[in-house]
Amino acid sequence: MENKENRQEPSMVKTLGIVKMFRLIGPGIIIAASIIGPGTVTTTSSTGAKYGYMLLWCCIVSAILAYILNEPGLRWTLKTGKTMLEGIREMNPILSKVTFIALFVGALAYQTGNYLGAAMAINLLVPGLSISVALVILSAFSVVIAFVGRYKVLENVNTGLVVMMLFAFLITMFGSGPSVSGIAKGLIPNIPEGAEVLVLGLVGTTVCPDIPFAMSSLTKKKWKNGIKDLKPAKNDLRLNMILTGVVTCAIIICSATTLHPQGITVSSAADMAQQLIPVLGRYAGVLFALGLWAAGFSSAIYMTSCIPPMMAEAFGFEDDPKGWKNRVCVGIIALFPIIVTFVFSGTVPTAIIIAAQVLNTLILPISVILITILANKKKVLGEYSSKPIQNVAMGLLAVVVVLLTISAISSFM
Repeated sequence: MENKENRQEPSMVKTLGIVKMFRLIGPGIIIAASIIGPGTVTTTSSTGAKYGYMLLWCCIVSAILAYILNEPGLRWTLKTGKTMLEGIREMNPILSKVTFIALFVGALAYQTGNYLGAAMAINLLVPGLSISVALVILSAFSVVIAFVGRYKVLENVNTGLVVMMLFAFLITMFGSGPSVSGIAKGLIPNIPEGAEVLVLGLVGTTVCPDIPFAMSSLTKKKWKNGIKDLKPAKNDLRLNMILTGVVTCAIIICSATTLHPQGITVSSAADMAQQLIPVLGRYAGVLFALGLWAAGFSSAIYMTSCIPPMMAEAFGFEDDPKGWKNRVCVGIIALFPIIVTFVFSGTVPTAIIIAAQVLNTLILPISVILITILANKKKVLGEYSSKPIQNVAMGLLAVVVVLLTISAISSFM
């Protein structure tokens, strides 16, 4: 009997280990799902099509920078029990409100891209369903999830969507038959002539100004043991930034393998899915469209579900998913893309996209400064305040942010 129990023990330990791993999935999966939106898919697709594997390293660097930007919020929230927007409100109530309003305006513009990306993917999968109808359906689903207002529902939905993205993009990548030597060369940092703005764009699609504040808000909801949860919270963030890097690398590799040799250019993620059909067969186009839908819908859900709680933190009122303030906020976020699309006959005005890019790029330096100030409050955080090496890392991130800002201003003047 004893030997039989011993023989079963490794299997039980393995099963418990897998269960424990899934239990540790937290806000990071929601953040990963929000980062990988249609804009990211478009940028990475265009990069691979134009420069092949050469900028593959940039996806890895971007994921690392995203971890550096989000990690201080974990320490702040788990130590103080407050979100970063609540911390900023304590420093200056006006500053927290201005920060949120800027993030909200940028979110509205990007939400239009999220919905349209997912709607175009649905149109590719179901040609008989128009983009306008798909937009309304997507909006309704995201509103329902937001009104449910339960963190676990949001986490589970986004986990499923991230898994779908991983499956779709990785299968498509392996099906394209990539060059191992080309991938190896692409991991060595090198910026081709004329690719400087695109490099900054790749970083900008991953290092977003609203993400750290949302991460802080979600952390407060997920982890209930205070600073004792810092290690699993960091592991969760680390794991999901790795997943973000893997997905973006897979998209670049796929377009570098299939489109770059033929000189095909990509102007949108939907173009990428369509271009794959004659190259790899219809299954690849369908898989890529499925990944694009997951990318757009997960980012749309993030905006609809995470922005209202951030509003409550910035303005200092109760976060009630069923309250009228939250519902008005959700309604605006959900309806804005539909109104814009119908008014402009199914196309997104370039001015709105440009405004979103410029606004979010200009907000990013402010986000870095505010996060750094909070993370260095030794009287509040004690031993969990930023160490010199962490401040150096944030300093390097700040340099990239400044370059992003200068690039954005010069590009649109």
